[in-house]
Amino acid sequence: MLGLPAATIKSGPLPSTIAILLSWVYVISSIILVAELSFAAMEEDGLAEVSFTGLAIKALGSHFGAFVAVIYASLSFSLLVACVSGIGSIVCQWFPWMNLVLAHALFPLAVGTVIMFFPFRAIDVTNRLLCFLMLFSITALVAIGLSVARANVIGSFAHASWSLSSILPAIPVTVLTLGFHVITPFICKIAGNSVNEARKAVLIGGVVPLIMVLSWNLIVLGLAGTTSVTSLKDPISLLLSVNPSALSAVQGFAFSALANSLIGYAVSLPKQLLDTLELILGKTSLEKQNRYQSQLVSNGDGSGRVGFVIFSDQQDCRNFGKVSFGSNRIAASEDEQLSP
Repeated sequence: MLGLPAATIKSGPLPSTIAILLSWVYVISSIILVAELSFAAMEEDGLAEVSFTGLAIKALGSHFGAFVAVIYASLSFSLLVACVSGIGSIVCQWFPWMNLVLAHALFPLAVGTVIMFFPFRAIDVTNRLLCFLMLFSITALVAIGLSVARANVIGSFAHASWSLSSILPAIPVTVLTLGFHVITPFICKIAGNSVNEARKAVLIGGVVPLIMVLSWNLIVLGLAGTTSVTSLKDPISLLLSVNPSALSAVQGFAFSALANSLIGYAVSLPKQLLDTLELILGKTSLEKQNRYQSQLVSNGDGSGRVGFVIFSDQQDCRNFGKVSFGSNRIAASEDEQLSP
C-alpha cells in the first residue's frame, strides 16, 4: 500500500482513483463469492472450517483445482516471507545493535508462540490492537500530508492521463493490496453463523482499507505536485523529505500492516498447506494404486497373473518370466532363460 502511488503517479489522481475503485469492486465481489462457497462447503461436508485448497478442488475439480491450490499456497507463503522480511527491517531500524537473524526471527517467534500456546481470544485481541495502530498511523500520515499539500491535493486533479499504459500498472498492486481471498475461509469461520454476517464482515472490512488506500494515494500525489516530481520510486522518502517528523507514523503503519498480514497468513496457511500436501500425496498414492491394479488380472477361477512379461530381441540372450497366484495358495514365480 505504501508504494502504490509509485504506480499511479503517471495516470494522476482521478484516473487512479477510478482504477482503485473498480479494482476494489472486483476484489470484494470475488471475496464474497469465496465466502458463499465456503459456507456451502461447510454445510455440505459438515465441517467447522474449510481451506482455500478444499474450495478450489470442490469448485474446479481435482486437476485444475490442485493447480490453483498450489499457486495460492505459493502466493501465501511468499507473502508470509515478505511480511517477515519487512518486519525484520523495521526492527533493525528500531534496534540497530540487534543481530540481523534475531531481528527477523523475533516477531515471527512471538506470533507463533501466541498461535500455538494461547487461546484464539489472545490472537483476536492482538489483531485488533494492530488494526487500531494501523488506523492511527495512517490518520497521522494523512494529517501530515494535508498540512503540507492541502491546496495541491485539489490542484493535482488537473493532471490526468487516461492511457492504458498509465492506468494498468496500478491495478495488480491495488488487487494485491486490497485482496484477502486466501484467508476468506478462515474469516467465515469467525465472522458468524450465516453467509449474511460474512458478507457484512467482508464489506466493512473492505471499506476501511479502501479509504486508507485512496487517502494515501491522493496525499502522496499531492505532495509530488509540490515538488514537481515526474517519476516516483519511493513515496515514503518523498513524505519524509517534506516532513521528517512523519517517520514514526510511517514505521508504525508499516509495522502494524505487516504484522496484521503476518498473523492472518500464519493462522490460515497451515491448514491450506496440509490440504495441498494431502491432495498431492493422495493423487500420487492413487496413481500407484491404479498402476498396481492395472497389472493384476484375474481369470475368475481363483487363479490369474500379475505383472508384465519383458523380453529382449537381441541375438545373445532372451529372458521371459511368469508370475502366477492362487486364491488358496502362496504365489509362485518361475523364470527361465533361453539362449539362441
